[in-house]
Amino acid sequence: MLMLMTLMAKAQTCPDEHHPHAIDMGLASGTLWACCNIDANSPEECGGYYAWGETEEKEEFTYENYIHSDGTWDTCHNLGDSISGTDYDVARAKWGEVWRMPSPEQINELIEHTAYIWTIVNQTQGALFKGMNKNCIFLPAAGRRDTSFSYRNVEGHYWSGTPSPYGSFYAHHLGFGDSWVVCLENGGRKNGLPVRPVTDFASDIRQIPSAKTKHDESVYSIYGLKVGNISEGLQHLKPGLYIVKGKIVRL
Repeated sequence: MLMLMTLMAKAQTCPDEHHPHAIDMGLASGTLWACCNIDANSPEECGGYYAWGETEEKEEFTYENYIHSDGTWDTCHNLGDSISGTDYDVARAKWGEVWRMPSPEQINELIEHTAYIWTIVNQTQGALFKGMNKNCIFLPAAGRRDTSFSYRNVEGHYWSGTPSPYGSFYAHHLGFGDSWVVCLENGGRKNGLPVRPVTDFASDIRQIPSAKTKHDESVYSIYGLKVGNISEGLQHLKPGLYIVKGKIVRL
Protein backbone atom coordinates (compact mmCIF):
# COMPACT_ATOMS: atom_id res chain seq x y z
CA MET A 1 0.00 0.00 0.00
CA LEU A 2 2.83 2.41 0.84
CA MET A 3 4.46 1.74 -2.53
CA LEU A 4 1.12 2.31 -4.27
CA MET A 5 0.64 5.63 -2.48
CA THR A 6 4.20 6.66 -3.37
CA LEU A 7 3.69 5.95 -7.05
CA MET A 8 0.33 7.68 -7.07
CA ALA A 9 1.80 10.79 -5.45
CA LYS A 10 4.67 10.87 -7.90
CA ALA A 11 2.29 10.60 -10.83
CA GLN A 12 -0.37 13.08 -9.75
CA THR A 13 1.21 15.91 -7.75
CA CYS A 14 2.51 17.68 -10.89
CA PRO A 15 0.02 17.22 -13.74
CA ASP A 16 1.93 19.26 -16.32
CA GLU A 17 5.21 21.04 -17.04
CA HIS A 18 4.18 24.49 -15.82
CA HIS A 19 5.95 25.61 -12.64
CA PRO A 20 4.66 26.98 -10.49
CA HIS A 21 1.12 25.90 -11.34
CA ALA A 22 -2.15 25.56 -9.49
CA ILE A 23 -3.89 22.27 -8.71
CA ASP A 24 -7.67 22.04 -8.43
CA MET A 25 -8.50 19.88 -5.41
CA GLY A 26 -12.26 20.17 -5.96
CA LEU A 27 -12.71 22.46 -2.95
CA ALA A 28 -15.98 24.35 -2.57
CA SER A 29 -14.26 27.69 -1.94
CA GLY A 30 -12.53 27.55 -5.33
CA THR A 31 -9.09 27.59 -3.69
CA LEU A 32 -6.32 26.14 -5.85
CA TRP A 33 -3.14 24.93 -4.16
CA ALA A 34 0.33 25.33 -5.67
CA CYS A 35 2.23 22.30 -6.95
CA CYS A 36 5.32 23.06 -4.85
CA ASN A 37 6.74 25.26 -2.09
CA ILE A 38 8.26 28.69 -2.59
CA ASP A 39 11.82 28.26 -3.98
CA ALA A 40 11.21 24.57 -4.81
CA ASN A 41 11.27 23.08 -8.32
CA SER A 42 9.34 19.92 -7.46
CA PRO A 43 6.72 18.92 -4.86
CA GLU A 44 9.15 16.92 -2.76
CA GLU A 45 11.69 19.76 -2.40
CA CYS A 46 11.42 21.74 0.84
CA GLY A 47 12.20 25.07 -0.82
CA GLY A 48 12.94 28.20 1.18
CA TYR A 49 12.33 28.87 4.87
CA TYR A 50 10.96 32.24 5.93
CA ALA A 51 10.10 34.00 9.15
CA TRP A 52 6.47 35.14 9.22
CA GLY A 53 6.11 38.38 7.26
CA GLU A 54 9.66 38.28 5.85
CA THR A 55 10.41 37.80 2.16
CA GLU A 56 14.13 36.98 2.29
CA GLU A 57 15.81 33.77 3.47
CA LYS A 58 18.28 33.66 6.35
CA GLU A 59 20.80 31.20 7.75
CA GLU A 60 19.47 31.56 11.29
CA PHE A 61 16.11 32.62 12.69
CA THR A 62 16.10 34.45 16.00
CA TYR A 63 14.16 37.33 17.53
CA GLU A 64 17.35 39.36 17.37
CA ASN A 65 17.29 39.24 13.55
CA TYR A 66 13.52 39.08 13.06
CA ILE A 67 12.76 42.33 11.25
CA HIS A 68 9.20 42.55 12.59
CA SER A 69 10.20 42.76 16.24
CA ASP A 70 12.44 44.95 18.36
CA GLY A 71 14.67 42.01 19.23
CA THR A 72 12.55 40.07 21.72
CA TRP A 73 9.55 37.73 21.60
CA ASP A 74 7.25 40.27 23.26
CA THR A 75 8.02 43.16 20.89
CA CYS A 76 6.61 41.72 17.63
CA HIS A 77 5.04 44.36 15.42
CA ASN A 78 1.37 44.42 14.50
CA LEU A 79 1.17 43.66 10.75
CA GLY A 80 -2.62 43.68 10.62
CA ASP A 81 -5.30 41.01 10.61
CA SER A 82 -3.70 39.18 7.68
CA ILE A 83 -0.54 39.55 5.61
CA SER A 84 -1.89 37.38 2.78
CA GLY A 85 -1.61 39.29 -0.50
CA THR A 86 0.31 42.19 1.09
CA ASP A 87 3.93 43.29 0.79
CA TYR A 88 4.69 41.02 3.76
CA ASP A 89 3.50 37.95 1.83
CA VAL A 90 6.46 35.94 0.49
CA ALA A 91 4.23 34.12 -2.00
CA ARG A 92 3.17 37.40 -3.59
CA ALA A 93 6.73 38.77 -3.45
CA LYS A 94 8.27 35.70 -5.10
CA TRP A 95 5.56 34.53 -7.52
CA GLY A 96 3.43 37.59 -8.25
CA GLU A 97 0.09 39.03 -7.22
CA VAL A 98 -2.12 36.05 -8.11
CA TRP A 99 -0.40 33.92 -5.45
CA ARG A 100 -0.68 34.34 -1.69
CA MET A 101 -0.19 32.63 1.65
CA PRO A 102 -3.24 30.56 2.68
CA SER A 103 -5.66 31.54 5.40
CA PRO A 104 -6.54 29.25 8.34
CA GLU A 105 -9.94 28.74 6.69
CA GLN A 106 -8.28 27.49 3.51
CA ILE A 107 -5.98 25.21 5.49
CA ASN A 108 -8.92 23.75 7.43
CA GLU A 109 -10.87 23.26 4.20
CA LEU A 110 -7.95 21.29 2.77
CA ILE A 111 -7.75 19.15 5.92
CA GLU A 112 -11.49 18.52 6.16
CA HIS A 113 -12.28 17.88 2.50
CA THR A 114 -9.35 15.79 1.30
CA ALA A 115 -7.89 12.43 2.28
CA TYR A 116 -4.68 12.73 4.31
CA ILE A 117 -1.97 10.14 3.62
CA TRP A 118 1.45 10.05 5.31
CA THR A 119 3.75 8.67 2.63
CA ILE A 120 7.05 8.91 0.75
CA VAL A 121 7.70 10.58 -2.61
CA ASN A 122 11.15 10.20 -4.17
CA GLN A 123 12.63 9.22 -0.80
CA THR A 124 11.05 12.25 0.88
CA GLN A 125 8.67 11.78 3.81
CA GLY A 126 5.60 13.96 3.80
CA ALA A 127 1.85 14.44 3.47
CA LEU A 128 -0.28 13.61 0.44
CA PHE A 129 -3.63 15.40 0.30
CA LYS A 130 -6.01 13.71 -2.15
CA GLY A 131 -9.12 15.59 -3.28
CA MET A 132 -12.51 14.11 -4.08
CA ASN A 133 -11.68 14.74 -7.75
CA LYS A 134 -8.60 12.47 -7.36
CA ASN A 135 -6.12 15.36 -7.76
CA CYS A 136 -3.30 15.43 -5.19
CA ILE A 137 -0.72 17.72 -3.66
CA PHE A 138 2.33 16.54 -1.75
CA LEU A 139 3.91 18.58 1.05
CA PRO A 140 7.30 17.41 2.32
CA ALA A 141 7.89 17.06 6.05
CA ALA A 142 10.25 20.02 5.97
CA GLY A 143 10.24 20.72 9.72
CA ARG A 144 11.30 24.23 10.74
CA ARG A 145 14.43 26.33 11.19
CA ASP A 146 15.69 28.53 14.01
CA THR A 147 19.42 28.26 14.69
CA SER A 148 19.31 24.80 13.06
CA PHE A 149 16.81 22.43 11.44
CA SER A 150 14.22 20.75 13.65
CA TYR A 151 11.77 17.90 12.88
CA ARG A 152 12.89 17.54 9.26
CA ASN A 153 11.43 14.32 7.73
CA VAL A 154 9.34 13.96 10.88
CA GLU A 155 6.84 16.85 10.79
CA GLY A 156 5.63 19.48 8.37
CA HIS A 157 4.96 23.12 9.35
CA TYR A 158 3.72 25.67 6.79
CA TRP A 159 2.83 29.32 7.34
CA SER A 160 -0.59 30.84 6.86
CA GLY A 161 -0.97 34.59 6.41
CA THR A 162 -2.92 35.10 9.64
CA PRO A 163 -1.56 36.03 13.08
CA SER A 164 -2.72 34.16 16.15
CA PRO A 165 -5.23 35.69 18.57
CA TYR A 166 -3.18 34.30 21.47
CA GLY A 167 -0.12 36.52 21.27
CA SER A 168 1.62 38.90 18.90
CA PHE A 169 4.56 36.50 18.61
CA TYR A 170 2.39 33.64 17.19
CA ALA A 171 0.81 32.97 13.78
CA HIS A 172 -1.43 30.23 12.38
CA HIS A 173 0.22 27.44 10.44
CA LEU A 174 -0.47 24.00 8.98
CA GLY A 175 1.14 21.22 10.98
CA PHE A 176 1.24 17.49 10.29
CA GLY A 177 3.01 14.25 11.13
CA ASP A 178 2.61 10.53 10.53
CA SER A 179 -0.78 10.31 12.27
CA TRP A 180 -1.99 13.89 12.68
CA VAL A 181 -2.78 17.03 10.69
CA VAL A 182 -4.16 20.30 12.07
CA CYS A 183 -4.15 24.09 11.68
CA LEU A 184 -2.15 25.34 14.66
CA GLU A 185 -2.25 28.78 16.28
CA ASN A 186 1.11 28.72 18.06
CA GLY A 187 3.76 29.13 15.37
CA GLY A 188 6.54 31.38 16.66
CA ARG A 189 6.72 34.17 14.07
CA LYS A 190 10.53 34.35 14.10
CA ASN A 191 10.84 30.67 13.07
CA GLY A 192 11.72 29.74 9.51
CA LEU A 193 8.92 27.74 7.85
CA PRO A 194 8.25 26.89 4.20
CA VAL A 195 5.21 28.29 2.39
CA ARG A 196 2.81 26.49 0.05
CA PRO A 197 0.91 29.24 -1.83
CA VAL A 198 -2.71 29.28 -2.98
CA THR A 199 -4.65 31.07 -5.68
CA ASP A 200 -8.29 31.00 -6.79
CA PHE A 201 -10.46 30.73 -9.88
CA ALA A 202 -10.66 34.49 -10.35
CA SER A 203 -6.88 34.79 -10.23
CA ASP A 204 -6.48 32.14 -12.89
CA ILE A 205 -8.94 33.96 -15.16
CA ARG A 206 -6.67 37.01 -15.07
CA GLN A 207 -3.83 34.88 -16.42
CA ILE A 208 -5.76 33.79 -19.53
CA PRO A 209 -4.97 35.80 -22.71
CA SER A 210 -7.87 37.99 -23.84
CA ALA A 211 -7.92 36.26 -27.23
CA LYS A 212 -9.58 33.27 -25.61
CA THR A 213 -13.14 34.58 -25.91
CA LYS A 214 -16.53 32.93 -25.96
CA HIS A 215 -16.30 32.77 -29.78
CA ASP A 216 -13.20 30.59 -29.65
CA GLU A 217 -13.99 26.89 -30.26
CA SER A 218 -10.76 25.77 -28.62
CA VAL A 219 -10.51 24.25 -25.14
CA TYR A 220 -7.77 25.61 -22.85
CA SER A 221 -6.30 24.64 -19.51
CA ILE A 222 -6.53 27.31 -16.80
CA TYR A 223 -2.89 28.14 -17.61
CA GLY A 224 -3.83 29.22 -21.15
CA LEU A 225 -2.54 26.06 -22.87
CA LYS A 226 -4.71 24.74 -25.72
CA VAL A 227 -5.70 21.14 -24.99
CA GLY A 228 -8.31 20.43 -27.67
CA ASN A 229 -11.36 21.61 -29.61
CA ILE A 230 -15.03 21.49 -28.68
CA SER A 231 -15.76 19.44 -31.80
CA GLU A 232 -13.47 16.69 -30.48
CA GLY A 233 -15.45 16.41 -27.26
CA LEU A 234 -14.19 16.72 -23.69
CA GLN A 235 -14.21 13.07 -22.64
CA HIS A 236 -10.47 12.66 -23.24
CA LEU A 237 -9.55 15.38 -20.72
CA LYS A 238 -8.51 14.67 -17.15
CA PRO A 239 -10.78 15.92 -14.32
CA GLY A 240 -10.06 19.56 -13.56
CA LEU A 241 -10.74 23.14 -14.66
CA TYR A 242 -10.82 24.23 -18.31
CA ILE A 243 -11.71 27.31 -20.35
CA VAL A 244 -14.53 26.67 -22.84
CA LYS A 245 -15.92 29.64 -24.83
CA GLY A 246 -14.48 32.10 -22.35
CA LYS A 247 -15.92 30.38 -19.27
CA ILE A 248 -14.37 28.14 -16.63
CA VAL A 249 -15.91 24.67 -16.51
CA ARG A 250 -15.11 21.81 -14.18
CA LEU A 251 -14.85 18.31 -15.67
